[in-house]
Amino acid sequence: MSDDFAQFQEAFFEEAAEHLATVEEGLLALEQHPDDLDLLGKIFRSAHSIKGTSGMFGFNAVAQFTHKMETLLDRLRNGQSRVTPQIADLLLKATDCLKTMIDAAKIGSPADEETAQRLTAELAAASNLKVEAKAKVEGGLSDSSLTSTFHIAWTPPAWLFQRGLDPLQTIKELESLGTLSEVQVDVSKLPDLVAMDPEICYLSWTMKLETAKGRQVIEAVFEFVREESILAIEE
Repeated sequence: MSDDFAQFQEAFFEEAAEHLATVEEGLLALEQHPDDLDLLGKIFRSAHSIKGTSGMFGFNAVAQFTHKMETLLDRLRNGQSRVTPQIADLLLKATDCLKTMIDAAKIGSPADEETAQRLTAELAAASNLKVEAKAKVEGGLSDSSLTSTFHIAWTPPAWLFQRGLDPLQTIKELESLGTLSEVQVDVSKLPDLVAMDPEICYLSWTMKLETAKGRQVIEAVFEFVREESILAIEE
């Protein structure tokens, strides 16, 4: 590791500690003021900063976990969900888990994957509490039949690999929303082997997703890689 990179990495850990303190203090205050949108915005921005910088340094587990927290916080600040004692408690537990993940990354030790996976599932469930179908189901149909089909075309930014990001993780998140099929990768932009740069992403994908989730939930999956992506989601 170069001295410059090590210095930048140390700055990341210092900055992450400050953002974690902001998130924790904000969440404790939020329990007393659940409708404070300015407070929610402050917490969201700190989580967003941790997510972005952790991805740049290749701490993908930290970035993906923070992304789940950020998604729930975004729903809260946009009024799609309300702050309840259960939600506030979940976010505090997630913040504690995030602390341990960052501490583990700092010393190069494995994190508590079992706790992280459990909280990831709880955060995802809390982010999808809204009822997607508001109309009454008639004719004996179940809610699971109220699905939509989306055709997705995604060209990631060329710098994707340079920031330590994995496009397959994004595809896995889409798969968790419903039934993903017709996944095709376009390799037409791949140069000759001698001219290929392993840090540049030359690939793009098309796929079909059948899901009961709304477009906004699908777009949230790409939020982490949205910058400079070419993305089309058609219902």
